[in-house]
Amino acid sequence: MKKINAVLIILILAFTTIGIVSIAYNTMTTIGIRDIEMEARVGDKVGIAVDSEKLFFGMIFPGGSGSKKILISNEQEFPIAVKFVPIGQLKEYTSASENPALLQIGETKEIGITVQMPADMPYGNYTGIMRVITTKVRE
Repeated sequence: MKKINAVLIILILAFTTIGIVSIAYNTMTTIGIRDIEMEARVGDKVGIAVDSEKLFFGMIFPGGSGSKKILISNEQEFPIAVKFVPIGQLKEYTSASENPALLQIGETKEIGITVQMPADMPYGNYTGIMRVITTKVRE
């Protein structure tokens, strides 16, 4: 009798787990991950940043900030969510204006990425990665 009860409990747990995973999978599915390099310099001069291959914020005063704008578009045949995850030295100082950004079919949005340096940040070069995770959103 104890053996039958144990088998029933294991089966119930297995089916419950399968159901939860199935619901999660059908709700959001990752369709792409892209890493974009980030760089900021902290110093005592004003700097201008021009780079289309990475998020280069230029020279920033301690306590100052730098911003870049990213255009994202949904060319899929379903709604998507785009999540921005900063990694590395700039992780604690980086934010996105909308995170996650939800886009309907054919929609384009402009997302601001900002690096806010603390007032006591030492001079130097700081780097990181902005991981952009695109997921399918099922309604």
